[in-house]
Amino acid sequence: MRLLPRLAGAACLAAATSAPLATGAGESCTEDAMIVFDGSGSMAEIGYNAIGVPRISEARMAMRRVIPSVAAARRLGLVIYGPAGDRTCANTDLRFPPQWQAGPRILADVDALRPAGAPR
Repeated sequence: MRLLPRLAGAACLAAATSAPLATGAGESCTEDAMIVFDGSGSMAEIGYNAIGVPRISEARMAMRRVIPSVAAARRLGLVIYGPAGDRTCANTDLRFPPQWQAGPRILADVDALRPAGAPR
């Protein structure tokens, strides 16, 4: 199955959380992080995978696998771009800045999102 570019970030994050955590100098898994989620119209498209579901469904599944373990180790925030129909590529929505225990809130926002606007 082909890995979608829009899911590459989630896949990298999943790979990073499944490996042992590095403890070298300057490396910390407690630094703040922002999740940037694509809510543009292209996320509603079907036909980019072998399972016949919209792109956003795959992205949501990846988030459900990764976010709980990441949210336990660091403060997370959420930015969503594209869902309001803005065709200028300038449509971003800062849902909230990094905070502890953000996993349930991130998943709820992503699950409630309805993709719209210009494909990215």
